Amino acid sequence: MGTVNQSAEELRALDARRLQLEYEDKLIERIRAEASEVKDCFTRYSFQSIALVSAILGIAFRPSDTSMLWSGFVGIPLAILLMTVASIGTHKYATANRLLGYELHLQRTARYSSESSPGWHVQMRSMGWEEGMRAWRIVQATVFNYLFKSHDLRKSTGNVNLPRRMVRWIWSFVTILRIEQLPRSLRNSEGKLVLVPEERWFETRSHMLDGMAYYPGGYLHTILNVVYLVAALCIVFAASVGAQLFHDGQQAEGLFAYSAVLVIMGICFKTLFHSYRRRTVLEEGFLSINSCAVLWQIIACAHFVTLHRLRVAHGGVLPYYKDYSRTLGEIARDFADHVFDPYAWLQKMDPSVRAAFAHDPQDQIRPKGFS
Repeated sequence: MGTVNQSAEELRALDARRLQLEYEDKLIERIRAEASEVKDCFTRYSFQSIALVSAILGIAFRPSDTSMLWSGFVGIPLAILLMTVASIGTHKYATANRLLGYELHLQRTARYSSESSPGWHVQMRSMGWEEGMRAWRIVQATVFNYLFKSHDLRKSTGNVNLPRRMVRWIWSFVTILRIEQLPRSLRNSEGKLVLVPEERWFETRSHMLDGMAYYPGGYLHTILNVVYLVAALCIVFAASVGAQLFHDGQQAEGLFAYSAVLVIMGICFKTLFHSYRRRTVLEEGFLSINSCAVLWQIIACAHFVTLHRLRVAHGGVLPYYKDYSRTLGEIARDFADHVFDPYAWLQKMDPSVRAAFAHDPQDQIRPKGFS
């Protein structure tokens, strides 16, 4: 009888594994399709916007017609349009990296075992996609803010009598995506980070030794440079209005034209700097595919530990997801305090993971495939 029961359990385990693999195959297919779609979307937006801007500039450019002089100001909204497209591109690639990072996460954890990998259990692979995305939007955002959040405006501006929005906008020029909010013990007397490469696991280039190289790909960089170049031509086109007005002796109108162009240049440069830094973080930093894969493992661990804590709080059952976001946020904040050594944090969470899957058998639910 014992042999029969053991064989039945093995068959159920094999059946569950087969369903799990089928689910993951469909999920990966869906992820790849969506990642390819968002990249193609940005490429399409970029070339369409460049073609539209070029056509409008060609129609508006009439240097011999003084009555059409102010038409040069059409370059201002066109430059804003192009910089908006550049910002959309970085967001699209962040989405693609998050999707492909999940696929890399599945490929890596397929080699892990519940016994030899601290903070990991094979049933964590059964986390549903939308449930994982819910956890991602809390954990990833919490850690990102910890790493890249600027100084507190109240501390940096004091009692300056300027609108808070304007102060925040100006200050963002200096602190665009810089690692700011970190313990003083990690900085030297000059305020620079003192971290060994292993602690900066999310920066691949910092792990390269002499004679090594890392190439993250240059497609996004190339497309953004083309968009920036056309935007710069739009600003030059608008600035030519002021130059022509000064040449014609209309100093007041020329000064107004130059002032408008300077304001737009400030907005465009801010967007350019932000897109440049975001692209660097996307290609070889915290938002890269490799870093997203590591973070997905952290999120899976945090998600199931959160469910376990909710069950314990409700006497061993999970009647609803009340306090899920707050409990997950607390775990995310704890990870942020250990962000420079994620594997040590996983070891720290290992007892909670063991307890979760030892006492919460309902977590071991077979995922359903896509219909």
